[in-house]
Amino acid sequence: MDDEYYTFNLWKIKDGNLEEFLRIWEKELAHEFIKLNPYSKITLIQSLDNPNIFYSFGPWIKLSQMQAARSNEKYRLAISKLVSLCDISKSGSFKNKLSVSDEI
Repeated sequence: MDDEYYTFNLWKIKDGNLEEFLRIWEKELAHEFIKLNPYSKITLIQSLDNPNIFYSFGPWIKLSQMQAARSNEKYRLAISKLVSLCDISKSGSFKNKLSVSDEI
């Protein structure tokens, strides 16, 4: 198995900031992610129990790409804007250890 890397984030948005959060996430963060990480996709999922809680994740082909994104000014600015709209924002970097498919 080739190494796969992921960014994974928890976002708990402050009341009244949901629309602005979604706008920035789509138009700024996702846009920069795709520019820095072509041929990939970034995903945002919303809690069914609390509409102000989201998780986002995105795969990176190379660890160096993920590290470069973290030092990219536009990417960092988009993250900063999102964090300012949140009560809680927690991010992490991960490495895939196990993938299971129907090829077993």
